[in-house]
Amino acid sequence: MAIGGPGIALRWWHMVVLVVAVGTIAWFAGVDEQVWPKRFGVVQEGAIYRSGEPTPGATEAVVREYGIKTIIDLGAHTLDTPEERLAQRTADALGVTRYRFGLIGDATGDPNDYVLALRIMNDPAHQPVWVHCAAGSERTGCLVAMHRIVNDGEDLDAAYAETTRFDHRTRKNPHLRAMLERWADGVREAYFAGGVVEFDRVADGIGGAGRGETNGDRVGPFERLDLPEPRAFAVESADAAEPDG
Repeated sequence: MAIGGPGIALRWWHMVVLVVAVGTIAWFAGVDEQVWPKRFGVVQEGAIYRSGEPTPGATEAVVREYGIKTIIDLGAHTLDTPEERLAQRTADALGVTRYRFGLIGDATGDPNDYVLALRIMNDPAHQPVWVHCAAGSERTGCLVAMHRIVNDGEDLDAAYAETTRFDHRTRKNPHLRAMLERWADGVREAYFAGGVVEFDRVADGIGGAGRGETNGDRVGPFERLDLPEPRAFAVESADAAEPDG
């Protein structure tokens, strides 16, 4: 006597189709990130771009497409790892200047890293600039929000809203908004004054999150930086962009 029937066979067929569909989607997602970075977006057309961590192939694609001169890596890889060395070799091979900062994955860290990153990314001599971290949502989101506040004159709520369009979620990471609330005014003042934010790692914690976590030092040709006065190149306005690519 046969076990089952058309109904069971149909359910099995649906399961097979579902498994194949999920596997296909996952495969294409992986392949896509090999050739184009996740969460790519335009911050300021022709000048500033953003994304998550790129592969060497994706790095070359973006550099060629947008004529990137400078990469600001906010700390996608741990220092002295094969991944970090590969990222630097890729930039060198493409003739792109790369600055690596040691911000933490939840967007916390020394607020002076945000000050200097803003000065570099808004310097016409360094543009087009491409900013990225690992996910492309937290550290990059915080830097772009700082840019909107400092250079575009947006209020904190408007600047913060853009982070959610690149997959930041307050419930998962409350530290990003806390960084903006605590340090945005100081970052703006230091940016335009050419100074630094008064920040003490012991008293303030790492980025105000109260943890002793670190992500290494800055790496790159920082000693050769010759940045103009920020007021000379502050951007008056720029439209927030949706992710694409």
